[in-house]
Amino acid sequence: MKNISLGKKINGLCIMVLLLTGIVTFVQFKKTNDSLIEKVHDKFQTDAEMLGANITTVLFERYYDVQAFASNKALTQFKEKEQMTMGLNSLVNLYGVYDLLMVVDAKGNYISSSSVDSFGIDIDTNKIQGNYADTNWFKKTMSGEFTVGKLYSGTFVESPQFDPITSKAEDRPMYGTSFSAPLKNDQGEIIGVVTARANFKWIAKLFASFFNAVKAQGYNTELSLVDGSGKLLFEYDPVLHKSDKFKYDEQVLGKLNLSESNAVSKMMKGVKGAEYVVHTRKNVEQLVGFSPFDKEHFFESFNWGILVRIPKNAALGNIVDNERNFLLGLLVVLVVGLIISFFVSWIIGKSFIAESKKLSESAVASHQLSKVLFESSDSVASATVEQSAGIQESVSALSEMGSMISQTASSAKTSMDSAQKMNNKAKEGEHIMEEMMYSFRSIQEANQQLQKISSIIQEVSKKTNIINDIVFKTQLLSFNASIEAARAGQHGKGFAVVAEEVGNLAKVSGSAAKDIELMLQDSQKQVQDILSGLQEKIEKSSSVSNQAVSNFKDISNEIDVIVSQIRGITDACAQQELGVQQTSTAMSQIDVATQKNSSTAQETLGAAKKLADENTKLKDISASIFGLINGESFKSKTVESQPQKPSSGAGDSAILSLDDSVQNLMKKRGSRDPKQQGKAS
Repeated sequence: MKNISLGKKINGLCIMVLLLTGIVTFVQFKKTNDSLIEKVHDKFQTDAEMLGANITTVLFERYYDVQAFASNKALTQFKEKEQMTMGLNSLVNLYGVYDLLMVVDAKGNYISSSSVDSFGIDIDTNKIQGNYADTNWFKKTMSGEFTVGKLYSGTFVESPQFDPITSKAEDRPMYGTSFSAPLKNDQGEIIGVVTARANFKWIAKLFASFFNAVKAQGYNTELSLVDGSGKLLFEYDPVLHKSDKFKYDEQVLGKLNLSESNAVSKMMKGVKGAEYVVHTRKNVEQLVGFSPFDKEHFFESFNWGILVRIPKNAALGNIVDNERNFLLGLLVVLVVGLIISFFVSWIIGKSFIAESKKLSESAVASHQLSKVLFESSDSVASATVEQSAGIQESVSALSEMGSMISQTASSAKTSMDSAQKMNNKAKEGEHIMEEMMYSFRSIQEANQQLQKISSIIQEVSKKTNIINDIVFKTQLLSFNASIEAARAGQHGKGFAVVAEEVGNLAKVSGSAAKDIELMLQDSQKQVQDILSGLQEKIEKSSSVSNQAVSNFKDISNEIDVIVSQIRGITDACAQQELGVQQTSTAMSQIDVATQKNSSTAQETLGAAKKLADENTKLKDISASIFGLINGESFKSKTVESQPQKPSSGAGDSAILSLDDSVQNLMKKRGSRDPKQQGKAS
């Protein structure tokens, strides 16, 4: 409740009173409304009971009509057919509900029938003459299996149907119910059956009369008769059919089953009442009053029931309108009451709010000024602490930088010595490669000598060819000499022996010459292979040696450049070391001045905090007054805006030293002690 303003409390009280009054009124109205709805339900349930009772009364008359017809002695004189027809016509005209009265003998043969229907129209009796022994109504009547109840006995009743006998006689579909009773002679023997085929208008007229009576009360109802299986036997709905004439639809009557409806399902179990059901053909929600026929006064086997149906909106129209109007009026009253309560609370709290607002605004302004002063002092103190820490870090960093520069200069000097030694080694390598070049030139001279040897072998090969020619010619001459010796006969035998020996010597010389030629060719080939491989290796080695000499020269030149650069680095490091020493001295002087500024800033911060505390107390007092009128939520918001403690972590009255401030700041930043940082560096 403390967080709610005075105006809201007044408004809340008025709203609670209005809502409580509205709820009580609505509950009372709802009870009355529900009572009216229950009466409407009871009315339609009662209507269904009354209509069922009326049908039961008329059915009682139809049940005993046929028994009265059967007691007429004129109908037992089968030979007097014309008189029987005249008597039956008189009965049709007298009762006005039977389309056909017919008499058959005990074997089911047609005897006689009426020749006019209930409308006075002649019918063709020739179409119905025949044997009816196989029909259900004849069998049941002859065997005495009557449709009975606690108050009924002696007549067999068929359920409503499109009667095949009457329809054949009328030459059009005729819907109705048949009542059959046995004909007996004076000895009490059954000699035949009389059947009364009643047009369904005897029930339809009751529906029409009941519909008009209910319509006079302001309701347009739909009346339905269903059997024990839920099938629709008859309905009367002038609104749907747009006519007050009775409609017998062959596609609906006896075929449409309504047992899926909860109301019909209950009625089939002997329950009566009223419920809301959706009409399957109209797709409209209806209020249905339903009641089964009273079994005390009706047939035990039929289990018929009546449905009195009306659209829900039509049945509860006035009640729904009254409920809607009541809710609308109640809403208007609540809205007007709320407006009045808001206006009254606004008038009452206006003056209080204005004065408390001025006081609150003044306190807030003072609080904001002290907050600005506090934040400024806090910022100066924090900046001074950070500056002091930064200077200490800078001094430590400069010291480390000087040490690193000295190390760099020493390393540069060592690098220069190493580079000088490397330069000397490179020059030695260059001299070695030049000597290698001279060795390759000696190898080239040996190669040239091998080429000369190859030329000599070629010349020897040519001379060997000449010897081969001489051997060939010697063999030819030896052959010719052998021929001439043969011609000389006995005198030429010695010459033939000489010629043969010369030929053999020529063959041996030729063979030796060929061997020498082959050896020379093989030697020449080997020399050529050696020269080819040696020449390729000499060329490759010469190229590599030239490239190595060139690379050694380039390395020597680059090392000279590196030595020159390292000398420059050494000189620069010496100059940097001197500059760092001078900068470190200046930073030490700045550190002393910063510590003095930090002490002054801490004193200013303490004074600003005391001023902020006093302004906070003043603001809390004004917030309490304002919260009393406007709610504690405003006060809580004011407390949330109170300045926070300094970031340096100082107490209420204590002033931190410079070293403590630096340590707190370093912890807050997650850094290490400046001295430790220097060592780590």
